[in-house]
Amino acid sequence: MKVKLICNEKSRAVLTETLKQHQITIDEQANLILSERDMYHREYFSGKVHDSISVIKRSEIVFFEAIGNDVFCITREGRYKVEKKLYELESMLFQHSFIRVNKSYIINILKIEEIIPWIGSKYILKMINGDEIDVTRTYYRGFKAMLGL
Repeated sequence: MKVKLICNEKSRAVLTETLKQHQITIDEQANLILSERDMYHREYFSGKVHDSISVIKRSEIVFFEAIGNDVFCITREGRYKVEKKLYELESMLFQHSFIRVNKSYIINILKIEEIIPWIGSKYILKMINGDEIDVTRTYYRGFKAMLGL
């Protein structure tokens, strides 16, 4: 059996040896992914597009968007459905340059191309993928504080 191993370097040696004892080989092209479950320092997320599971690196994420009961991870390459709720992602990513800006979006502040001040204590954020997202009054102060504005 072959698996793709996603973990920190400290764990990699131990996990590789343990898997080898069970005749499991590490292969970057494997369809089965074994990932560390460190929810507050998670570097990778899994997402689905057309019933195919993809691994998304946290640094590639532009924003998360909730539409109805579904949550999507948006990158420059595409849109992936994730299994987490927006409030779960918010608590997981609060220390990794992600912030909630309205009831439907969590954005990666490192992926903001332009901040446009707007009427009524609001901002419009132009993201690097071209999408524009409103920072509503409810989240305005927290957003300003995070950016030091």
